[in-house]
Amino acid sequence: MTNNSGVMPQLRCWLGLYVSADKALLPTKYETDAGFHYSSDPIHEFDNRDKTALTIALREAMRVGNPVIPAPSRDELKKRTAMERLINAKSWKDLERKTIYFSIKCFDTEFRVVSWGRAPDGTWGPEKEHVLDTSVLKEEGVEAVAEIIIAHLKTRTDLPGLAMSG
Repeated sequence: MTNNSGVMPQLRCWLGLYVSADKALLPTKYETDAGFHYSSDPIHEFDNRDKTALTIALREAMRVGNPVIPAPSRDELKKRTAMERLINAKSWKDLERKTIYFSIKCFDTEFRVVSWGRAPDGTWGPEKEHVLDTSVLKEEGVEAVAEIIIAHLKTRTDLPGLAMSG
């Protein structure tokens, strides 16, 4: 991905949004000293239909960015995550079945919003199979990112109980 001048945009932060039938979760996405990302508290929890709440949560998460932390231990990684508890999921696969996931990468010039469909077992689809993959120019603002997410959710029929109105 390059901009019009052929320069690679610089990644500023990377967010992950989890939308269930009745709520949305935007955890803090940390970068570990071992080179992988880890999502945890604090977690913004809000109504999945509320564009204003989504915009505020995105702005705050972008302000915080991806703080670097020590990599969690293997035992810590095996524990039930805060997102699993908040979604009332029995496992990570159950969380995937109960949510639609959005990857939001914040570059210096744009935002990239990606979401996946479903695999045959109901979890998120394969990494390369996006049902949404769009960019928003930085000048359009976080509000435009929230609008795209809310509009996309209105098209989704693969999450039982998700009722997006208006």
